[in-house]
Amino acid sequence: MPAQEDRPDGQPPVTAPRELTGEEAALYDRQIRLWGLEAQRKLASSSVLLAGDVCSLTAQELAKNVLLAGVMRLGLVEYDDKYKKAPRSFLGDSVPAIVQSLKEMNPLVNVQVIEKPCLEVVKQFSVVCAIGMSRKEELLMTEACRAAEVPFLAGRVAGVIGWVFLDLGDEYSYQKSESNASGPHDSASVSMKTASYCSYKAALDANWGRETARSAFGWHVAYTLQEFASRHSRLPSADETDVKLMTELYAELSESKKSKRTNTKLIERVANTASAILGPVCAIVGGMWGREVIKIVSGKGEPLNNLFFFNAETSAGSVERVGPPG
Repeated sequence: MPAQEDRPDGQPPVTAPRELTGEEAALYDRQIRLWGLEAQRKLASSSVLLAGDVCSLTAQELAKNVLLAGVMRLGLVEYDDKYKKAPRSFLGDSVPAIVQSLKEMNPLVNVQVIEKPCLEVVKQFSVVCAIGMSRKEELLMTEACRAAEVPFLAGRVAGVIGWVFLDLGDEYSYQKSESNASGPHDSASVSMKTASYCSYKAALDANWGRETARSAFGWHVAYTLQEFASRHSRLPSADETDVKLMTELYAELSESKKSKRTNTKLIERVANTASAILGPVCAIVGGMWGREVIKIVSGKGEPLNNLFFFNAETSAGSVERVGPPG
């Protein structure tokens, strides 16, 4: 087991980067060339927790990308998802089947099933990802992550849309490469940068009101879908009643959140497809999610700040900064 380092801020210890074994160096040779040996050493010392609907296609895509990147440990904890409609297969249709597939895909990663409640164990992980959780569960998880200073990401895919929210804490440090055209051979310099991320709760509590004519309205969609699920214990289905309920809810939220602009047509389209499971959308969102996790645990590259939203109807992904102004 890699050595542990005490943190000066009194928070739980973190795993120190370790030297790669010969087997790891050979397996991860291509990505070492891509993002460097030090980043791979950090990955090989990191632990990632996936919680929520871990049998969903989105979670499986995320797990696959994180596993193949070469983390030390991947934890899975399944929460009951009352919104899922049908079995999903790719790595498997059950947690044991998924764990077996992941172990076969990369035997060098320790894949574990974590028993609930998992709030006490978040401090043992480098990153926590909440997939398809209810808002109540997300808030409990993000509170535990904030207390332990562990980065927290939450999201889901619903039909033609999907999103990922990133809460990396009030002060997150990362390495950023900047090209130096005046230097020899167009060299690049690496500098340490710091970014601030609003908490998930602060984003939920904040008014909207920052929309422009070019906004993708991703946060409007995510918030409204989660609120619908909280009130009805399910996602909307493709019938007139649910579409009407969604648009009425959106109007209510837009008023209470003091929105300057709205996009009711988008809400209608989302309501009509939210219960569908579309593999390509799950692959795109899960792939983007995995990329951000790799940035976070390797400390290399600037993570998105703070909402990624994908709309398959426009074949476009967007990044919004949601939450209180500032």
